Amino acid sequence: MVQGGTPPLHLILNNKSINNFQNKIFLEDGIHQIQIIDDNNCLLLKNFEITKSKRGSIDIPQDTIYLTVGDSFEVKLNIKDIDQIDTIDWNGNSKFSCKNCEDPFITPLKDQIKIQVKLIDSNGCEYIDFVIFRLKQKVTVPNVFSPNGDGLNDFFTLISDSSVEKINSLKIFDRWGELIFESKDAIPNSSIGAWDGTFRNEPINPGVYVYLISYQNKIGDIFTIAGDITLLK
Repeated sequence: MVQGGTPPLHLILNNKSINNFQNKIFLEDGIHQIQIIDDNNCLLLKNFEITKSKRGSIDIPQDTIYLTVGDSFEVKLNIKDIDQIDTIDWNGNSKFSCKNCEDPFITPLKDQIKIQVKLIDSNGCEYIDFVIFRLKQKVTVPNVFSPNGDGLNDFFTLISDSSVEKINSLKIFDRWGELIFESKDAIPNSSIGAWDGTFRNEPINPGVYVYLISYQNKIGDIFTIAGDITLLK
């Protein structure tokens, strides 16, 4: 803003006449000179310097993070040469302990999810980085068990890692298709809701039976598996 002087004022920037004070002028880094001459030929001369602002950086150390379904991971954002942060925003199909902090705990809700972070500094400069989450889940079903009370393989149930929340239903059929056992909300790797090899509270004959299992993992996906189980004595 120019104050004082007798109009009209004449502006000279770097030895070039400027006719319109309202236009935006873009200047490179370095030393510049401005001259203002009023109608009485009074002169104001000023030298000034424009220095290039130092641009910082952000970085998520990992490109890809591997997790068991349902697990969380603390992502640490490395910030370099950024003095003042205006905003931080994390985005992606996941649960975040916080979306505007530097180091959130992230729980991915799908496999191969791209998580992006955007940081804007006090100068309006924008920085973006991202990380990919890959999810793993291990589930097995025994094909043989021996409910003879020896403490080994006495129950039949789903065997899994920590990714499984619960067994929605566990059904056992004989070879004629009759339902001989059913449980709901069973716990994997446990005798709770498992089949103990009985039918109507009596030990059943050795043989091959059919199972149908529906289970749910910790991010809400539901799976159904079926197969044969051999009961031994």
